[in-house]
Amino acid sequence: MKRARCLEELPTDGSYAVCSADPKNCAYHFECTTVKQRTFQQWGTNQRSKWLCPNHRELKKAQEKLKGNASDNSSQYNSEGEEGGDTSRATEYDNPAVSTDIKSILKHLDTKFDRQEKIFCLKFSQLEENLKLHVSRIEELEKNNEHLEKENKELKKEIIQLWQTTENVDNEIRRKNIVIRGIPEDEGEGQEQLEEILVDIANYLQEPVDKAVDVEEIFRLPSRSTDFPRPILVKFTSRRKRDSLLVKSRSEKPKRSNIWDNEEEDGPIYLSEHLTRGAAEILRKCTALKRQGNVEAVTVKKGFIHVKPLNSPRFKIIRAIKEIEQL
Repeated sequence: MKRARCLEELPTDGSYAVCSADPKNCAYHFECTTVKQRTFQQWGTNQRSKWLCPNHRELKKAQEKLKGNASDNSSQYNSEGEEGGDTSRATEYDNPAVSTDIKSILKHLDTKFDRQEKIFCLKFSQLEENLKLHVSRIEELEKNNEHLEKENKELKKEIIQLWQTTENVDNEIRRKNIVIRGIPEDEGEGQEQLEEILVDIANYLQEPVDKAVDVEEIFRLPSRSTDFPRPILVKFTSRRKRDSLLVKSRSEKPKRSNIWDNEEEDGPIYLSEHLTRGAAEILRKCTALKRQGNVEAVTVKKGFIHVKPLNSPRFKIIRAIKEIEQL
């Protein structure tokens, strides 16, 4: 009974692979080698007779490699022998004329390289000088910039102080003024009609006004909106009369129907201080905070906006927009 390379018995039906390198002693079970039984059986007789097992296949490759190296060494030896026998090239460089030409070329190259080196050094020195000038200029600009920044801060501070002074002066001028809103306009309305409106409102508030003594000037303010009647500005001759009317209007909250019986459309009448543009903007923003529930109360006193923050027992005067962010 034949045995395979694994020393196990081979099948009696011939279902195993035989290596063509040693058919008598080299046979494999199909599960012990790389070829599958179905593939091996599909091959023809000629192809099966040429099959090599993995071991003999590697051995054949090694033998072919050894033969190739031996052939390369032989070719190299022959080539070196030929080069060693050709002395004509070596003798060319022993010619004195050729040696002189080589020295001349080397000297020319040295001269050219020296010239290029000098040019490079000169250019580099110029570049270094320019760089120093630029560095010096940058340092000078930085110093000037620091000086300008300092001046800019001082100017901003002065502008804020001037703005506050202007606001205070403007507010002081407006301290005798009062603004009336909610009064419809009539065609051909003049100063006499406006004075009569003021007298009627003052009488309702039980603070009579003598237009010849108490009123310096009265007119309607310009307005961009056409949806509401233009407000009426009254310039009093004294603060006392103005303040009395403001206090009474806050408690009485007058309406047009309370003052004039023939009014077709009723509506509230608002009396307020004549605020500066800056104070009016602060009031607008603080009122928005009040509607959003971010502050407890907002009021106006003597031209300044007073705000009561949440959970605070006191009002705080807001003199600038940036102070609103600190509430």
